[in-house]
Amino acid sequence: MVKYEEKWGAKTEPISVVVYTDRYRIEGTMFRLPKLRVTDAINQAAAFLALKDATVYPLDGDAPLMTRPFVAIHKHQIVFMTELE
Repeated sequence: MVKYEEKWGAKTEPISVVVYTDRYRIEGTMFRLPKLRVTDAINQAAAFLALKDATVYPLDGDAPLMTRPFVAIHKHQIVFMTELE
């Protein structure tokens, strides 16, 4: 993950998101520049979306399959993504 604050003096802000792939629902925290839309953040050059403190669920259930401090999701696998309230 690019450390924007160190590189350009810009702070990032955490945002809770849920990401759906064709097989999983993944809830976690992504980081974006302030006032940047979620779509703008995932359209940056990197091929992977990084999530911190991620929990992976099957699409058809609420029991977590795994919880990890970090996951990277290839952007081509994302079917749907939204902010958690």
